[in-house]
Amino acid sequence: MRILVSILAICITAAAPAASLQTASLPQSVPSEVPSAQTMIFHFEDTAVEDIVREVATKFGIAIEKQGPIPGRVTVLVPQALNEDQAVSLLNTILLSVHYAAVERHIEGDPRRILRVMPFDLAKKEVPIPAPQ
Repeated sequence: MRILVSILAICITAAAPAASLQTASLPQSVPSEVPSAQTMIFHFEDTAVEDIVREVATKFGIAIEKQGPIPGRVTVLVPQALNEDQAVSLLNTILLSVHYAAVERHIEGDPRRILRVMPFDLAKKEVPIPAPQ
């Protein structure tokens, strides 16, 4: 079953990204499997995109790797609760609005979900996007 998510508003103010690599990951004590019943409601008004990334990571036990601060502030109001996959999909939409993207990374032996957040141009080089046919 697919749930349609409506974003009532997204307002953006962008800042210049920094170039240094930072890794923000959760402690190893975070459970490797998050119950599928866990959900999150997106009610963010004029919130830094970086803070939304942090909230999603904390809620679902996702490790985040990022290159410097993430620019922009947004307002996102979603009336229904979203599961982890839906929240990550919406997070990517939010990131795209500030020309960033989250690329999923897998490390052998690490059961956690890891998202690498980076400028969209770098993400395109890392994950080839097929041309429309």
